[in-house]
Formats: sequence, C-alpha cells, structure tokens
Amino acid sequence: NPRSDDALFVNFTINSTNAIGEPSFTEVGLVQVTPSGCHNHRDGANTAISKLNNDNDGRGVAIGYFGTTFIKFRLISIIGGNSNNIGNDAYSVVHEEILDEVFQNVDNVHFMLGSCSFASANDKPMALKHAKIVL
Repeated sequence: NPRSDDALFVNFTINSTNAIGEPSFTEVGLVQVTPSGCHNHRDGANTAISKLNNDNDGRGVAIGYFGTTFIKFRLISIIGGNSNNIGNDAYSVVHEEILDEVFQNVDNVHFMLGSCSFASANDKPMALKHAKIVL
C-alpha cells in the first residue's frame, strides 16, 4: 500500500529533522474581547481550545493528508470591562482599543473569536482595519 509507506516515510522525515523527535506544529493565535458579563462565552472558548490542543496526545489538531503536522491554538481572552457600569459607548471604545493593541503587538493573531451578541458590533472595525477574520 503506497499510502502507508509514504506515511511512514513522511513521519520518519519529520521526526528526523526535529531535534527532539516530535512532529512539527504551527501555533495559530486567536483573540477574544468580551464584557465581564459574558463568562459563558469565555468559558466555551477556553474549553474548546483546551480540547483541541490536547487532541492527539497533546500535539493538537492534525492537518494534511498524512496528519503529521499539527496546529495548536493560542487563545488570548481579555475582559474589556463591565458595560453595565461604564455604559455601552465607553465599553465600545475600550473593546476596540484592546483589539487594536493586540493586533499591533502579537504577530500570530489572525483570528478573532466574536464577542457576546450585544457587543459583537465592536469587533468589526478592528477586523476591517487589520484584515482579520472574525469567527
């Protein structure tokens, strides 16, 4: 079976080029900014990322035809403040400023996990400005 032989060869090649003998992985950055009241939204993202990163004996999500390269996710989850205390207008400004800072200072963040429904409009301006994808 040529596929099995190729898979063994690819695995061997990847492992032989890695100094510690582990398959390679790529880290993908995600950012999420939410109001303080959106704990379920933050918990869900954290649970999902933890599960995905622990797949395949902690190597992350397998990708590619042979599944010998892996992706791990880095979640940056930030509480932007309490919109009930400071008001929606002030919260919107803070939300956008935080996203702007993250996109300017963290190189591998290309995706944004959308905020709670009522705060999700705050994601769009920075997604457009920095050409990022909102999930």
